[in-house]
Amino acid sequence: MHDGRAQVWADLGAGSGLFTTALSALLPDNSMVVAVDTMYTGNEQIDSKNPLVSIQTIRQDFTALSDLEPCDGILMANSLHYVADKIALLNNLQAFLTASGRLIVVEYDSDNANPWVPYPIAFKNLQDLCNAAGMGITEKIGQTTSRYQAGGMYSAVIFRNNSPQTIAS
Repeated sequence: MHDGRAQVWADLGAGSGLFTTALSALLPDNSMVVAVDTMYTGNEQIDSKNPLVSIQTIRQDFTALSDLEPCDGILMANSLHYVADKIALLNNLQAFLTASGRLIVVEYDSDNANPWVPYPIAFKNLQDLCNAAGMGITEKIGQTTSRYQAGGMYSAVIFRNNSPQTIAS
């Protein structure tokens, strides 16, 4: 996920910070993760797996982000399915990604809504959505079963500039 230089990542809809913490372990020293969620009160501290990677929390609705420093990457783990207007969100997020930035999505591989997953997006539809939003290459990087959705879960990376980079550390 890195070339050795410090990076800035955002975790949108970070909640308790489970994925934020995991992300911190993959980033090089002196990097930063900005965890964004509406549930934060300002006193949250999310522990970093790498003591040389800082984590900052911001209380905000990620669908209404207007101020975020340029990011090398954005992580959306189990948060995109809360967004009705995904194209508007992706268009907004592109403004925060560097030219070589990437978006990583972890979602249920289903289009069947329920009370807990109101706006799901299966991987096959994520590709079309990203194309419609003018994003770059979309690649599935993992999948697993889920006890909550018959289609399981997937993880995908969307490259902003159509030129994949090494995502493994």
